[in-house]
Amino acid sequence: MLSILSFLLFFIAFLVFVRWDRRRIDQGAPDTDIRQKIQNGWNASQSAKYQGAAGVAAIAAVSAISQWLSPNLPPFTGRWSWLNIAAYEAFGTYGMAFVTTVASLAFAISAWSLWKQVRRPIK
Repeated sequence: MLSILSFLLFFIAFLVFVRWDRRRIDQGAPDTDIRQKIQNGWNASQSAKYQGAAGVAAIAAVSAISQWLSPNLPPFTGRWSWLNIAAYEAFGTYGMAFVTTVASLAFAISAWSLWKQVRRPIK
C-alpha cells in the first residue's frame, strides 16, 4: 500500500514538474549557450538552492513517514547501521522516524530561509 502511494506521489510530482517546465519554456526560449556559461564559471542561482533544499526536505519527510509506518528493527546491518543503532537506542522503535523528521524540518527551515533571501527586495 505504501509503495503504491509513494509511486502515485512521485508520479504526480513528475507531472507537476513537466507542466511547470512546459510553461517556463513557453514563456521564453531557454538559454542555448549553457555549456558556454558553465565553462565561464556559472554558479547556481539562489532560487536553485532553495528549491534543492525544499526537495531534500520533501524526500526526508517521505522517508520519515515510511520509517514511522514500517520501522526497522535490530539487528541493523549495512553502511548506515551505526545511525540506526544510535537512533534506536536513543528514541526506541521509532528512532529513525524521529531523526528523519528532524532532518526534514532542518532542510525545510533552510529552504524557507533561502527563499526569504531570494524574495527580499534589493535596496
